[in-house]
Amino acid sequence: MENDDDKRLAQAADAALGNRNRRAVLSMDGNDMGCQFREFEKSKPDDAAKKKWMTEMSANLRYCTRNAFCDGLIRAITLWWEEAKADADLIFSFERASTYVLPFRPLILGGDDILCLCHCSFALSMARTIIDRFEKISRELNGDYKKNHPSSNDLWPGTSGKLTISAGIAYTGITLPLSLSIPYAENLLGSAKGKYRKEKGEKEPTPAAVDWESITETMIDSPADRRRRDLTFIDKDINTEIILTQRPFRIDPKENEITLDDVKRLKEELEKMPRSVLTDLMTVLTLPWGERVARLAAMAVQNPKILDWLDEGINAKEKFGSCWKIQQNGEKTIRSNWFLDALMLLEEEKRMGKETIQ
Repeated sequence: MENDDDKRLAQAADAALGNRNRRAVLSMDGNDMGCQFREFEKSKPDDAAKKKWMTEMSANLRYCTRNAFCDGLIRAITLWWEEAKADADLIFSFERASTYVLPFRPLILGGDDILCLCHCSFALSMARTIIDRFEKISRELNGDYKKNHPSSNDLWPGTSGKLTISAGIAYTGITLPLSLSIPYAENLLGSAKGKYRKEKGEKEPTPAAVDWESITETMIDSPADRRRRDLTFIDKDINTEIILTQRPFRIDPKENEITLDDVKRLKEELEKMPRSVLTDLMTVLTLPWGERVARLAAMAVQNPKILDWLDEGINAKEKFGSCWKIQQNGEKTIRSNWFLDALMLLEEEKRMGKETIQ
C-alpha cells in the first residue's frame, strides 16, 4: 500500500508545478570562461600567482552563480506565491508540520552551471533574473578583487572584469524522460551561446541570450532540425527562404536587434487578440507570398496591428512589418520573422491553463 505521506508529497509536488502535466527544464552556463584562462596566461604568471588567481576566480565564480540563482528563485517564488498562497493542495503536512512545496527542483548548481526543473509559467522570468544578476554580481566581485589586489589584472581578464550567462529552456510534458529533455535544454543553451559569440568585441563578454522550445510530442529531434522542418521553407512566389523564427534572443539592446523584452512585449499584445485570429495567423504565415499577403490584408481589416507586425509589401513595395528581418546571403534572400516566437510563449501560458493532471 502506498505510504500516505509519499502520496501527499507527490500531490503537493504536482500542484507546485502547476498540475498541468508539464514542466520547464532550464539549463544555464556562463559565457567565455575559456578566454579567462587564455588571457591570464598572456601575463606569463609563475605557478604561485596562477594558483592564487585560479583559487580566487573559482571561489568568486561559485559565489556569483549561487547568488544569481538564489535571486532567480526569489523572483520565481514571488510570482508563484500570488497564486499559491491560497492553494491548500500545495501544503504538505508531515509529522504535524506544514510545508509548502516550491515550484522548482534544482538539479545542478556548480561553477557556472545551472540545471533546474521549474514551473513553466515562471521559467523565463527566473532565467532573466539570473542573467541580470549574474552580470551585476560579477562586476561587483571584480571591483572588490581590484581593491584587494591593486597591482593585479581583472578577476575576469578575458572580458574586462564582467561575465555573462545564457539560458536554454525546454518546455516539455512530464512523460518525456529527463534523459531526453535535459540534453534538449542543453542543445538550446548551445544555440543561445553560439548565435552572438562572433559579435563580441575584444575583451568583451558574449552577449547573454535565451533560446526556448515548446515540445508536445514524445519523439523529438534537435532544435535546429525541428526549426528547419517546421519553420523554414522556400517561398517560390518570391524565390526567398522564409524562416519563421529568430530564436535565440539577446538580453541587452543593440541597434536593429530584437531582444527578449521585445518578444515579451509582443506576447502581451497578442493576449488582447481573439484566439481564432492567432490560430489563423499560424497557418497564414506558412502560405506562399501571394496568398499570404492577401490573407493578411483581409485579416487586417478587423485587426490593423497585423500589418504593423507582418506587412510584406502590401501597402508599399519596400515596407515590412516590425517582425520581419531581411538578409542577403550571397545571391540568396532570407526573410526571418519572430512573430511565432512571441506566440509560442503565449501558447505555453494557455497550455498551462488548459491541461490538468489525471
